[in-house]
Amino acid sequence: MWQIYCELGARLAGAPSWEVVDDMMIKGMLGMMVGSGTGCPDVTPEEAFTKLQDDSGPMRLIEGMIRVGPYGDKFDDANDGLNLAKLRAADHGIDLGPLEANRLPAVMPFDRIDLCPEYVTNDIARLEAGFAERMKDDRLVLVGRRQIRNMNSWLHNLPALAKGPNRCTLMIHPEDAKRLALENGKFARVQSRVGEIEVECAVTDEMMQGVVSLPHGYGHQLPGIKLSVAQDKQPGACANYLTDETILDVPSATHVANGIPVEVSAA
Repeated sequence: MWQIYCELGARLAGAPSWEVVDDMMIKGMLGMMVGSGTGCPDVTPEEAFTKLQDDSGPMRLIEGMIRVGPYGDKFDDANDGLNLAKLRAADHGIDLGPLEANRLPAVMPFDRIDLCPEYVTNDIARLEAGFAERMKDDRLVLVGRRQIRNMNSWLHNLPALAKGPNRCTLMIHPEDAKRLALENGKFARVQSRVGEIEVECAVTDEMMQGVVSLPHGYGHQLPGIKLSVAQDKQPGACANYLTDETILDVPSATHVANGIPVEVSAA
């Protein structure tokens, strides 16, 4: 699986082979594991890379984590700590001794965690009002979805995975589709406060009434897109055009990317 992942990365990046991407990923991880500001300040990523036992594959990443960990040898040949060679030589594993005492009290300077702080409870009225507004018969909210064959948009440009029917569809409950005069396989216009797109309908009772779903990572027909296979086989529609930057979750002050209010009509 690791080799497949690196092979895909090589194709997308134009690298000559998956081994090149494999080396780049491992060296990048080592850059965060060793060197200045880490537990191994006297080891450079280049030195650590030459000391890894395997020539390729995910075990190099595992070895790096073992060696910089609390029981590791820190990439020091004179250190008697763990490395991958020692673990492989131990047919029955290695006894690291009894578990250490619970460190939670040391890192928590208080006895209890407030699971219901005031700034959250103060927002309940707004939450209930929002539910009431969105439960009205003429309201629809848009949520995203991920698909196994897509890996977001990473796999859209691979011919073997891009073939087949259109997967960028708007899933909608049959009752909502009937009310809005939408038909399975026909196109619908989806509008939010900030934009609109046209997308094929997929009428299904897998969706809850009042909710429609659109996968993200599409819109390959837009100017400047260089994914020729995706542009031809699975162009889709860009869900980002509907994302409203003004909608925030008040307690956390984070952007709301799911549950966007939309209007849906026949295209």
